[in-house]
Amino acid sequence: MSLAFAKMHGAGNDFVLIDTLREQAPLTPELVQQLADRRYGAGADQVLTIERGVQLPFAYSIYNADGSSAGQCGNGARCVGAYLHRHYGLPRGFTMESPAGPVSVRIFDNGEVEVDLGVPRLNPAEVPTTLQPDAAGVGSFQALGRSWQGSPVSMGNPHLVIEVPDVAHAPLAELGAWLQVSELFPQGCNLGMVQVLDANTLRLRVYERGVGETLACGSGACAAAVAMQTRGRASGPLRLELPGGRLRVRWDGPGKPAFLAGGAEFVYAGQWQR
Repeated sequence: MSLAFAKMHGAGNDFVLIDTLREQAPLTPELVQQLADRRYGAGADQVLTIERGVQLPFAYSIYNADGSSAGQCGNGARCVGAYLHRHYGLPRGFTMESPAGPVSVRIFDNGEVEVDLGVPRLNPAEVPTTLQPDAAGVGSFQALGRSWQGSPVSMGNPHLVIEVPDVAHAPLAELGAWLQVSELFPQGCNLGMVQVLDANTLRLRVYERGVGETLACGSGACAAAVAMQTRGRASGPLRLELPGGRLRVRWDGPGKPAFLAGGAEFVYAGQWQR
């Protein structure tokens, strides 16, 4: 089997893109795992497929490194947008379909890409989670021998955002793995641990379900921004510092969409042969 692909990343959050309009191959969970493997494959946090949309010309699907599917991927959406602009000549502003609904894309003169990830959902049943947040969106639970307070947010995929005093030394991997099998999140969740640097700047690490810790997470950046603004701990627009780079988030409050912006870089084009 021969399969052409593109390798891209957004702030170090890396992807294998397969253009199914040009490449026909059965994308099984096993093939996703092989492509995403960092020793024996191309290496990626997610594999994205570009497809023909139902109501729009273009759409994309998302597969985590373990082969499971995902509802949304902010940095992945930005990379798909950059790919479509470069390879199909789409204008600097267009809309594409995602598993979580339509995503509007805006490409700036400097090459950075902004996407509209829709209105964040804070209702526990829509995340979904069994946590019962207070008026500030914060719920409490016990794990790893201590108490935690976190904000559940859905950006088309489930997130839990926990503020910590020092994100560099927070037990992200341990708590992230615990949450994947907890009854608190029946579909698992992406865990974001966030440190407030100032009113407009957050430092963030994310453990993604089906992947583990990643260098960046676009939907996680949006979830963190929404959680910290809802708590009154920050005010937008926000800059987010992640291990792999920086992202920007704009959110004007309840009922308004969250916008994610940053670089979307082409790494190389490859040919998978097995």
